[in-house]
Amino acid sequence: MARRVVLHLALLGVGLAGFRLAVVPAEICPAVSAAQVAGAAGEAAAWLVRNLGDDGRYLYGYDRNADEVSGQYNGTRHAGVTMSLYQYAAAAGRPEVIVAADRGLAFMLEHLVGGPGWEAWRPPGEDVQLGANALLTAALVMRRRATSDPTHDGTMRAVGRFLVAQQQPDGSMYALWDSSTGQVVPVPGKFATGEAAWALALLEGVFPGEGWGAAARPTLDYLALHRDRDEGNLTRMPDHWAAYALAEAGPGALDEVR
Repeated sequence: MARRVVLHLALLGVGLAGFRLAVVPAEICPAVSAAQVAGAAGEAAAWLVRNLGDDGRYLYGYDRNADEVSGQYNGTRHAGVTMSLYQYAAAAGRPEVIVAADRGLAFMLEHLVGGPGWEAWRPPGEDVQLGANALLTAALVMRRRATSDPTHDGTMRAVGRFLVAQQQPDGSMYALWDSSTGQVVPVPGKFATGEAAWALALLEGVFPGEGWGAAARPTLDYLALHRDRDEGNLTRMPDHWAAYALAEAGPGALDEVR
């Protein structure tokens, strides 16, 4: 019986290897120059700015064959796009991009809701989400870096307190808050925890000594040691947001755990 199981597993492994090589081979990217990367980033930012509506929302999708604009929208992606525009403007020195991103930011700030000691963005038609508010926080930090303007410092702290309110004693994060009941919804988010850890680490850079870095560390520990097991992942889940959080925290905030 044991030999049969081993044989079946070996055949399965060979089959999977063949499928990987023949049907879905590894993607090979061509070499690009720094100038090409900068040009692509500029074109992407320009497309986002061109397709920013008067209401502060971005074009979510467009079907070229049908000449139809998608009616769908996603609050977390709105926050991420706004953050990326501020980040690009800071790196490339493009003040006109900041002006456009401010319209995307205004859309979020118009839909803030209050909770016990915090504020959070509630996208129209959606629940209050950890990931969306983590990326709103990141957007505000990137704007601060690009402009040195402290106008939104109070909002940054208030939304940061929402992130901390979603944190559990083991460092895990709950992904939703139900504004109709005023209660946390105890479900995890696939990437929201890493996004929140990154946002807290970013806040430490803006407001050192206020405890934001200390708040990030239990979640970094959870991501590194417990998340995959506790949330039922069969393998270690690739999470670029968690990587950003670790990079922002820096080696001084990390120990020897691997």
